[in-house]
Amino acid sequence: MAAKLVHPASPAPILEAIKFYLLRGRVPLYAVSYFCYDPTMTSSAVLKNKDFQLISEFAQPDAKKRLSLGEALGDATAYNIYRNPLGQLILDPVKVVPATEMWLYENPQALASVKQGLSESAAGKSVSRGSFAKYARK
Repeated sequence: MAAKLVHPASPAPILEAIKFYLLRGRVPLYAVSYFCYDPTMTSSAVLKNKDFQLISEFAQPDAKKRLSLGEALGDATAYNIYRNPLGQLILDPVKVVPATEMWLYENPQALASVKQGLSESAAGKSVSRGSFAKYARK
């Protein structure tokens, strides 16, 4: 259920709507934008940190509607892109998991076992069992 774009004559309905969602733990991504967001999505679903810094002012797309993001990208290599009804964009960095490794994330017991092994190894609780080279397939 997407929210409808509303342009009230006074800000009172907007403030009431914001108060309504604030009391329920949901906050519009940009509270003064005439309440243009999906009320079923909590703000933390996309925004993990609200400390934004201006990276570039008045960036204009080229003829093919591309923007150069340059230093704004950091080390990330893939993004989910979110756009609200006002056209504001959020780039959310994501990491890709190869399909051959996805089983681990789909199996909570196996993932917990791997995490336990990693934490034990980091704590120095690992024991050397020697070489297993003789068991390797040639």
